[in-house]
Amino acid sequence: MNRAGRFSGDGELVLTRSWFGQDALYYALTCDGRTLLWADEMAAILADPAVDRRLDSAALVEEAVLGFPTGTRTVFRAVRQVPPGGSVRARFAPWGRLEVEVSVPPPPPAPERGDGPGLEARLYNAVSAAIYGGGAVLLSGGVDSTLLAVLARRAARVASVPLVAVTAISGDESSRADRGMARRVCQHLVIQGLEVMVEPAGSPLDRWCQVVRLIASPRILTGSVAAACGAVRGTVPVVLCGEGADELFAGYWWIYPHPRLYVEGLRRRLDALLRARGGEVPGASEVAARIGEWERLGNADLFRALYWMNLTERLPHLHLRTARVEAAPTPVAFPYLDPQVIDYALAQTPGELVRGGVTKRPLRDLVRALLPGGLGEAVASRNKVGLPDAAAGLRAAVAGAVAALPGVEWDSHPLRWLYPDRLQRFTADLFLYLFFCHGGHPPADFDPQGLYVRFDRDRAWREAAPQLVLAS
Repeated sequence: MNRAGRFSGDGELVLTRSWFGQDALYYALTCDGRTLLWADEMAAILADPAVDRRLDSAALVEEAVLGFPTGTRTVFRAVRQVPPGGSVRARFAPWGRLEVEVSVPPPPPAPERGDGPGLEARLYNAVSAAIYGGGAVLLSGGVDSTLLAVLARRAARVASVPLVAVTAISGDESSRADRGMARRVCQHLVIQGLEVMVEPAGSPLDRWCQVVRLIASPRILTGSVAAACGAVRGTVPVVLCGEGADELFAGYWWIYPHPRLYVEGLRRRLDALLRARGGEVPGASEVAARIGEWERLGNADLFRALYWMNLTERLPHLHLRTARVEAAPTPVAFPYLDPQVIDYALAQTPGELVRGGVTKRPLRDLVRALLPGGLGEAVASRNKVGLPDAAAGLRAAVAGAVAALPGVEWDSHPLRWLYPDRLQRFTADLFLYLFFCHGGHPPADFDPQGLYVRFDRDRAWREAAPQLVLAS
């Protein structure tokens, strides 16, 4: 994290990005075309007033339909990201402006299946390398985190280092099963288990503003990493997180057992946006074209296309960056993204990853092998709801605070067709103020409670995304 640079001299600049496990790397040309800025933080680029801050219509539509921008696109028209596995080459042309060449290679072939180590050995090596000085495991009692806890306990005993498990819980029924299973796993492994109640701290709007600034997106998708890491901050050198397991081992239950139904759902979502807009939407044709490509694929090719999209686009955009931002300054490790584990997963066929409608079969089989019959079967076969959303309580508090803001005309919001409720509209407006108006660096005395006193919402949207604005 925190890589940044500026290129405006002689020679050549080459930016590269690996296929897997890296956060996005952004770049942008200044308006005069003579300087290229690059960084892994959006605000570091937008802080330069010479960078165009207008929004990318297609990217906003992609976020609404898919959940994230795809390819090299970001929500800002002038800011792009180095494609996964690709490169960006910049050099000065004879006429004094920078030429930028983007290379997007085809997906690499699947690794050959040899006589190398099995999944257990590969994952154990990744875990033991991460906790050589001790650590914590984010434990929900699901397959991914339980495997990390089992192997981390083994590695901690060998290295004689401390290990704790941290479980984020909420007050509703959805976290009761997670909490109960996490307790059973900790009891079996004889490790200390910490349970952290996820509650908003301080002013909800202030905390929401911090989240929007860190994630740099008009749509907030946070997990329980922040609360869990806060419980062990300063006491452990690293936190193990199970991000990457769902992408590598096809764990998304709403996609992989029936990928064609998932694509049909995307088509309906896009059609609903078009109806709400009441006509054509700039950028929607590109999203429609991608959905159309998926609709024409056979079942096996569709599975692979969605698998690759989730691994190289969904994972870094929605999960890795969010986890690292929420964990900071505590280092977070992702053992499932170890190169040897990645190679193992990529060598599996779709039928080995998903069988009989059950996702993540290799991980479920492994947890059954490592834990005694009753517990192993319970972990492998439970229909886990998932970790409670770390922002769930915060969202409720923010929604209440937003509803109490005086004098805001929510029903005439210029992008009401794209952001259907008040909280989404407030979040998008806050994002617009922070990044379009101030490049991610608002005035020191900014109070989100007074957001609508600070700026003219409708005028700002007309300047930032005129093609998307509805008449009041």
